[in-house]
Amino acid sequence: MLCSGRPCFLVLLSSTNAIAHSGPEMSKIVRSINCKAKGEAEEKEEEEDSRFIMTGSDRSRSAEGETASVVMMLKECANEKDLSRGTAIHAQFVTKLLLEQNIFVGSSLINMYVKCGAMSKAQEAFNSLPSLNVVVWNSLITGYVQHGNGDGAIDCFQTMKRQGYSPDAVTYISIFKACGIIGNIEKGQQVHAEVIRDGVLRQDNFVGTALLNMYAKCNLLGKAEVVFQQLAVKNVVAWTALISGYAQQGYSAEALMCFAKMQKAGLCPNAVTLVCALKACGDLRDSERGQKLHAHISQKGLVAKNIVLGTAVVGMYSKCGLLEKAHEVLNELSECNVVTWNAIIMGYAQRGFVTDALNCFQIMQSHGVSPNAITFICLLKACVMLQRVDIGEEIHITMERNIYLDKDIVLVNSLLDMYAKCGELDKAKKVFDGIDLPNAVSWNAIIAGYVHNGEGKGALDHFDSMQLKGMLPNAITYATILKACGYMGAGLRGHYIHAQLVGNNLLETDTFVANALIDMYVKRGILSRAKEVFDRITLCNLVSWTTIIGGYTQHGHNNDALSFFYQMQHENFLPDAAILTCILRACSNEELVDRGYEIHSQIVEDGVLDDDIRVGTALIDMYLRSGFLSEAYDVFNELSVHDIVSWTVLIAGYAQSGYSKEALQSFEQMQLRGFWPDATIYSSTLKACSNMNALGKGQELHTQIVKYGLLEHDVIVGTALISMYAKCGMLIDAEDVFVKLPECNVISWNALVAGYAQIADNEAALYCFQCMEDVGASPDIVTFLCLSRVCGSLGAAYNGLWLHGEIVKRWILDHNTALAGSALVDMYANCCMLEVAKNVLQKLQRDIVSWNALMAGYAHLGDFEHIVDCLKKLIEENLNPDPFTLSIVLNTCNHAGLIEEGQVVFESMFRGFCITPSFDHYIIMVDLFGRAGLLDWAGCLFEVMPFGLTLTMCHSLLGACHKWENLQLGRWAYEHAVQLDGLDAGAHISMSNIYLTVNTGG
Repeated sequence: MLCSGRPCFLVLLSSTNAIAHSGPEMSKIVRSINCKAKGEAEEKEEEEDSRFIMTGSDRSRSAEGETASVVMMLKECANEKDLSRGTAIHAQFVTKLLLEQNIFVGSSLINMYVKCGAMSKAQEAFNSLPSLNVVVWNSLITGYVQHGNGDGAIDCFQTMKRQGYSPDAVTYISIFKACGIIGNIEKGQQVHAEVIRDGVLRQDNFVGTALLNMYAKCNLLGKAEVVFQQLAVKNVVAWTALISGYAQQGYSAEALMCFAKMQKAGLCPNAVTLVCALKACGDLRDSERGQKLHAHISQKGLVAKNIVLGTAVVGMYSKCGLLEKAHEVLNELSECNVVTWNAIIMGYAQRGFVTDALNCFQIMQSHGVSPNAITFICLLKACVMLQRVDIGEEIHITMERNIYLDKDIVLVNSLLDMYAKCGELDKAKKVFDGIDLPNAVSWNAIIAGYVHNGEGKGALDHFDSMQLKGMLPNAITYATILKACGYMGAGLRGHYIHAQLVGNNLLETDTFVANALIDMYVKRGILSRAKEVFDRITLCNLVSWTTIIGGYTQHGHNNDALSFFYQMQHENFLPDAAILTCILRACSNEELVDRGYEIHSQIVEDGVLDDDIRVGTALIDMYLRSGFLSEAYDVFNELSVHDIVSWTVLIAGYAQSGYSKEALQSFEQMQLRGFWPDATIYSSTLKACSNMNALGKGQELHTQIVKYGLLEHDVIVGTALISMYAKCGMLIDAEDVFVKLPECNVISWNALVAGYAQIADNEAALYCFQCMEDVGASPDIVTFLCLSRVCGSLGAAYNGLWLHGEIVKRWILDHNTALAGSALVDMYANCCMLEVAKNVLQKLQRDIVSWNALMAGYAHLGDFEHIVDCLKKLIEENLNPDPFTLSIVLNTCNHAGLIEEGQVVFESMFRGFCITPSFDHYIIMVDLFGRAGLLDWAGCLFEVMPFGLTLTMCHSLLGACHKWENLQLGRWAYEHAVQLDGLDAGAHISMSNIYLTVNTGG
């Protein structure tokens, strides 16, 4: 008989035959489903009724009960993700007859396998179904989407349509999700056209929202906006989809604008909307708006209740650098999961607080929260930022102990990346070699590691191995290897890769790769090829423009850089901070500073100066390099905030331009405003001390540098100290610093060699060079320039010939033709070996510097004829004399008493060469006229020159007046000298001598 209150199906399931066939596991399942209150006695009674013969109506009720119970059991397995139990139910109870009777059983079966993560079994179950409908198809398609297999979902969708099934709204929603997952915009647009044609988009708001979401995920936010505007109902889900799209693609300001519009439309944000808005605030570092959102959420009591929202608040504060606030929120949460802890660990890691990040990591574990891959990735990134490979190794041990490395290739790649970026290439290689099946990211990480450490050959070897093992390079691989080719000067290899990219059609389709190729050609100075690649890019972006403009600027083609800048604006690209920084560097000279001033005006008008301190810093640098100190200082004062970089540029600019007093004053101001100098600032300030011969201040800085341990870690600061002591004539102190350096590079050696050369201890300079060679330090062009001056000042022809041989042997003349060649010409000229100097010059690609060196040699001998001959030849070679050239000619005229020739040269500066005479040129002419007794002419020069009178000029004129007994002009010069410096003894003595000479009649 039937047990009261039980469906017939359960009675049948309890039969002896059913249990016998199901085995122990199935017996447990049946017993858990059956009414446990009946006890063992009832179960035995049910077994005895197993042969009960049902009527037709009983069978019908039994079938319905059977279906409902199987569906219920499958749903329970799906919710609990119990695959083994679900598989057992499938094997024991889901019969072909049952599937034929109710197709809903089939969709429940597929859904169970999907929820349990067994997509292959879901597909097998689907294939075994005797009949299909759109619900079953949707179950399978949705399953592929839930498991991130967009391609599988699209294939399934296409098969469904081929077999004559019409998709419904649920199908379309899933397919739009699939297209968003894999970025298949082409398929997405096809389906978009289909839903418009079938009227589904107009009828179903959820389909429109899914379409909007797809466009947003594919970074086609313009199309997403269009879809949003066309929605019949703009509900909170639609708004959230749009806001999420903007936030996920990094358009945080736009996301917050949409959020504000949604609230203005009277809609209350849901938890997802608030999470997106908090993310946008964090990405913008907009702590003010983030705090307002936090207050709003707290008022509703959502932070403590909703862990996702609480985590978003923690993440927002972490990104804004308000880590104490982040901790407060974290402590308020009723529970914290690994995502919450990761948010705060990432906040510490991004700011380089590795110790705090590790403390959070330990607290997290003590609270029973297990780390995941993201936790370790955050910690490894922090190790890279601080170059703390020791902590990285501890994390490595922890990961190995917990068997994380066996499970997650992403984590292994992060570990590999950490070792590579911390300079531990051997350990990185060991991690890489331990990967059974390295993926593209693994290969890219090891290749990038070699590139990062300057090991171009290793990078190229791995690039070759990658392809030999069947792994195709992707855009990141190509970009990385092109970087290696750029700094290695691997021209042939770079051209080969260029050809590969053309063959793969990557240049036209991937702007990222094209930009890397442009950068490679730029680094090698092949600007014509860089421009060719640039012109072929289908879709330029700001990086493309930055690379080409920066390249032309870097190689001194400043006018071309400006042309690109104007072309970029003509094509409706707005320059960002990086481009403005490049173009302002191009304008950093007297010729183009007017263009720089125009760009400055545009920057102020657009409000960029307040938005990005880098632009302000670049303006300061431009004005300083162009000699406009007051303008540079004005820009500095206009900046809303100052950082260490802006102070560095100001101080370095002053020091490099020779305004050493201003550099030291700025250094003091910086410290008063709470900024602590770093190695770069100390180096610039020491340069200012060198220029001023301010030994006392330099020694004070030395004490600070030692106190803060900078000398032990930074060879640049040490080199600056050596140079300062050397220029102040304190070579013993310079040597003392030199021997205490942790390592001595070629720049340190050069500073010492230059120091000896400056105090004319030429033998010590040459001995220093020999020591440098003995310890294996390779001299560079600067070393040989110093030594050439040493040999020239010694008049050491033998040493000079040896030096010339070394320069040729080391190929320095081939790579630095102009510099090295001019130095050799100058050296031979100073050794009075003018024929040799002339022969060297003939073999060079001559420039004005090399001609000046030869002319200076002839000037030492007073050989005016040869100087004029050189002047004619350089003009014939289409070279323009520079101010130094004309100083050489005028000085020769002065010493030879060639008044007419001097006048002709001076006048030709205005008329023929378009050179404005400098202060030095006027001094020479005054001296020339004074020596010749043409004092009226000298007086006329004073009246027309664009400079104020100086003591040097007054002394020159007083000397001439004394020689030619000109009392009237002497008084005039004396009065001006006293006005300039009343305590100037030289003026008083000169005037006394004039009176004495005039009164005694010579």
